[in-house]
Amino acid sequence: MSTARDQLSAIARDGAARFAATDLAHGHGAVTRRVRRDRSVRAGVTTLAGVGVVGAGTFGIFQLRAADATLTPASPSPSVSGSAEPTPAPSASTSPLPTGKLTVQSGERAENTIERLADMYDADVEEATTFVVQGLPDEAEGEPEGWILSGVYGDFTEEGGFAAGTLTQQASSLARSVERIMIFTDVPRDEWYDTVTIASIVQAEAGDDASAMSGVAAVIRNRLDAGMMLQIESPLAYDLRADERTISDDGWAVDTPYNTFMYEGLPPTPIGSPSPEALEAAITPADEDWLFFETDPTTGAVTFASTFHEHELNLVELGLLDERDVLPEE
Repeated sequence: MSTARDQLSAIARDGAARFAATDLAHGHGAVTRRVRRDRSVRAGVTTLAGVGVVGAGTFGIFQLRAADATLTPASPSPSVSGSAEPTPAPSASTSPLPTGKLTVQSGERAENTIERLADMYDADVEEATTFVVQGLPDEAEGEPEGWILSGVYGDFTEEGGFAAGTLTQQASSLARSVERIMIFTDVPRDEWYDTVTIASIVQAEAGDDASAMSGVAAVIRNRLDAGMMLQIESPLAYDLRADERTISDDGWAVDTPYNTFMYEGLPPTPIGSPSPEALEAAITPADEDWLFFETDPTTGAVTFASTFHEHELNLVELGLLDERDVLPEE
């Protein structure tokens, strides 16, 4: 007798086959670690099925049910062309500006942060990138994406404002923000990279909903431990730069390691700057056996489920699946 997991796997395989059969599945080049970074799309804004649902098996469900696949694109954000390639170390002779306040938004890509850092000190992006990369822990593998926590950076003055400091000081604060928490919470170094990647996905999926973050992290951890595909859309949205352009229905059918509906495990890189709360959730996920989650397209509330049947019932409750299409409970 098949289990809910078996049914999910069959649906996932069918969805992957449909991905591979589309025209664009063969036209996307291989993705490397140097892929251009971008801010992740918050759950419920742009989704694979186009109806605001995020969760394991969603693509397969809606493909098999021939559901509506109208895509609602996210609001675009400015594109930054700064290179993340390290350059020969420049001299550190920079003059402070009147304010040292630098705000990093949750989900923001490292390129955007580094460009604004460079603007603060009238430096070029390559110089600012070099200083950030130099401050990263070895576990970051020379790539700042995901290793800069969201928040406000700068040294407070006695008057309560921000002192500018120097470019090297600011770059070091950005680059070491994740490392400090990892060390403080005793996360083994060989788990740092995966933890940062999970935190970046949690941020993209839960947005600023701190109450949902630990649950999303639990789903990711549980699915990885069970050898199940993540089937989460935000890594693919990141790779496609879906918050900058409209993606057609077939445009999601891309053969890339960021497509967790086609490839097992985590995407090859983090997908944006996590908040401290998202990183905390990735380090200490909820102690639950959840394997699925879905987002209410109207309220943004996240609902969790331990079985595929519960997941389907949640979809029905949200009006995202016809009750007649719910599979029998095993």
